[in-house]
Formats: sequence, structure tokens, C-alpha cells
Amino acid sequence: MGRAEDLFARIENGGMSAIDDLVKNRSHEELFLDFKRSADNGNGERLYPTDHRHLADAISAFGNSEGGVIVWGLNYRPLKVAAAVAARIGGITRCSRARRPT
Repeated sequence: MGRAEDLFARIENGGMSAIDDLVKNRSHEELFLDFKRSADNGNGERLYPTDHRHLADAISAFGNSEGGVIVWGLNYRPLKVAAAVAARIGGITRCSRARRPT
């Protein structure tokens, strides 16, 4: 199993406790892990144009590498000398609107 699959399995199996661990351990964004948050924390009816762009950029980057995991709804703190660090769970307040692909 590759690094991206390992991260995905850990989050899928661990649920919110796995996300909590990312914050508690101050996990950094890396080649296989990216943190994103919605401009309005998911309150709006649609994604903001910047949300679309951020998601598309992350998907494109992972598509040009070995894949990766995007954790959406996790607030992060950018660092000047390293990748962003997980800071706190921001959440998506209306995640019931989200559907899994069939």
C-alpha cells in the first residue's frame, strides 16, 4: 500500500479521531496530504470560485504525482519555512449536502 492509500485508510477507518490526530500531532501538508477549507465553512449553497480553484489545483497536483488525500474542512496555519500545519478542525456546517460518488 502506498503512502496516499495508507493515509486514506487511516482517515476512513479512524473517522474524526484520525482527523483530531492530524491536529494534535501538528501534521504538515506534504506530497500526499493537503488541507483545504471552504471560504464560508460550507454555509453557502455553492462553493466559492476560490474553493473550486483550490480543489482543482490540489486534484491536479495529486493527478500529476502518486495521488494524495485532501482533508476538506481543516483549518491550517501557513508557515514561512515549511508547509502548512493542521491547526484546528473548521468543519463544514452543511456537509449533509455532500454526496459520495456512486
